[in-house]
Amino acid sequence: MRIHFTCLVTILILNSFAGLGQNLFFQDTYKGGIASDGKSYFKVDYLSADTISFLCSVPGGSTIRKAFLISNMSYFFSAIPDSVPRFNNPTNLIFNGVPIAIDSNDVASKYFHCDDSNPSGKWGMVIKDVTPYALFNNKLITPCQSCNITNKNWDYVCDGFLLVILYENNSMPVTNAAIFLNDKTYYTSNTGIPYVLSGLNPIDVSHDVGLSLWANELVVRRFTMNFHLQSSLGSYYLGDLYSASYDLISIENHHLPGSFYYQNKTLYGLDDDLPNPTIDSTDALANIKNYISPGTTSFTVFDSAQTNPLCEYMMQAFLLAYSSPCPAIANPSTLQTYTICNGKSVLLAAQTGGNYTYSWQPASTLSDTAIVNPLASPTITTNYIVAITDSNGCNHTQQHKVSVFNNPVPTSSVQVSPDSCSENKAAITACLFGDGLSPHSFSLGSGFQASPVFNNLGVGNYTLTVTNSVGCTYQQQPITVTNINPANALITADPNTGGAPLNVNFSNYSTHTNHYTWSVNGNTFNSFNLNYTFNTPGTYTVTMTAEYDNHPQCSATAFSRITVLKDSFSIVVPNIFTPNKDGINDVWYPTFNQLGFTISTYDLSIFDRWGLKIFESSDLNIGWDGRSMSNSDCAGGTYYYLLRYSANSNTGTEQQLLKGFIQLVR
Repeated sequence: MRIHFTCLVTILILNSFAGLGQNLFFQDTYKGGIASDGKSYFKVDYLSADTISFLCSVPGGSTIRKAFLISNMSYFFSAIPDSVPRFNNPTNLIFNGVPIAIDSNDVASKYFHCDDSNPSGKWGMVIKDVTPYALFNNKLITPCQSCNITNKNWDYVCDGFLLVILYENNSMPVTNAAIFLNDKTYYTSNTGIPYVLSGLNPIDVSHDVGLSLWANELVVRRFTMNFHLQSSLGSYYLGDLYSASYDLISIENHHLPGSFYYQNKTLYGLDDDLPNPTIDSTDALANIKNYISPGTTSFTVFDSAQTNPLCEYMMQAFLLAYSSPCPAIANPSTLQTYTICNGKSVLLAAQTGGNYTYSWQPASTLSDTAIVNPLASPTITTNYIVAITDSNGCNHTQQHKVSVFNNPVPTSSVQVSPDSCSENKAAITACLFGDGLSPHSFSLGSGFQASPVFNNLGVGNYTLTVTNSVGCTYQQQPITVTNINPANALITADPNTGGAPLNVNFSNYSTHTNHYTWSVNGNTFNSFNLNYTFNTPGTYTVTMTAEYDNHPQCSATAFSRITVLKDSFSIVVPNIFTPNKDGINDVWYPTFNQLGFTISTYDLSIFDRWGLKIFESSDLNIGWDGRSMSNSDCAGGTYYYLLRYSANSNTGTEQQLLKGFIQLVR
């Protein structure tokens, strides 16, 4: 684990958005005071469940103007490559009995650790506005974060918590308060790190000026971490901070935030923090009024190290509290919230007034940082801060949070079933979506519905629109519905050749149809099956057209060719029979069409699949009834026949050996 150093400047306004200037998250000027307290942890003690009773309280006769709960959020498994997806799991807290969830969308300022292989903002300060839930005595219950860290699928953890309360009291003089957050990456050697706090309302040094540092998981390892303050008056040694002795023995329940309250232009320390000009060990509070000149609006906290590799720790935030000639602001600033879908933009709207100037940050996704209503185009949820300065040079901040939600992303394909016979029987089943923003609504252009299935559609092109629970959309077009013809025509003829007169049974096996027209020898018939006698030798083509509900676009045609012989001989050998004693197709035998021929020899044998003879006959009028030679019923299945015969006529002799398969069906 890395050593983190979290600093809070006890309400001083920091407004520099360039160079090494820190991120001024909040500044306010009002009648009243401020109180701050928190807890930091030694090493990874923050992973265990804990209850924090904050020492900061609100004096009688006052009302809470603003309350912030601050924490540091970082990747727990920071060695995982950046290419591996991160799980943005929330940390669920209980603040004064109210559930509060913190995740990376609440990060107000990002900073990078100097040993990150790819510094992409893995560390950040989380600030939650808890004004509606703050009390005169406040308690926070933190979860067992280690219970959630399983198989490296819980990436973000919160290590340390700080509560800042601004209280309002018209009987008190004006207090100026500011919160700064680190948003820089420093890749330096052992020459120290400057943290520039600028853009402050002028500081009245005739009264106490409180600077509070919050250090979390800070450890001394054979080196000294010391701090200086640099201003127009010179450089001043503030002291050292550390949370454990040389041998890394944990200080039980130690506090490293500079706990304090400031009211009536006086700084007071809480817990083990003293309102004197220095910091020392866990005393992270300093009264810096003697280190800065009257009217100061910026200074630098310089973090120097004698033998310390600077990757071991890094500042994260600062707090300032002091008296200023700037007038009190009547109403506290409220968090402005916006919701957009990924790829969209939104106009931000800051407070308006006479001769105000504006300075927005972060600047990278804003159209202009110096106007009242810049166009914001973030790709992730972003907290924008605007410093609003009046004509007298006094300023305050406003927070504008733009929550960016993902558009629905399909995780499956659209399924399309075609129309049938142009009867509006098509269906479209929309994609499944995995954006985690259910429920989804679906539309094909005529209103939205909860179901992803659209039925009773006709032929055409459709546009699918899917909207998630926050109004972000996915669109796919064109989705084409085609027409199919399911009609299938199939007929058989028995027999299909023979001498005149020839009686033929036509059997219909068509599917997906219900209307049939036969055309035979110039005659038309409407029936399912057909029986027809051909009296004249010749070749005939029989046509059967099958339709569905008389729809020409849903039809099919089958043909059968019939040959009527003048002097002919033919044999029909069935390939299936059903000896179930129902009087229909119970006996299998070949059928001879002997036009002018006489059968002289006939020898039939039936074999089972293993070659065992189970029936034989030399009489063409005696067929196989499905029994074996032992007079037992043969099982259903495939059998083989061998037939030798000869037929004589005046024109010659017909001799043949036939063999094939028989299907016995029980």
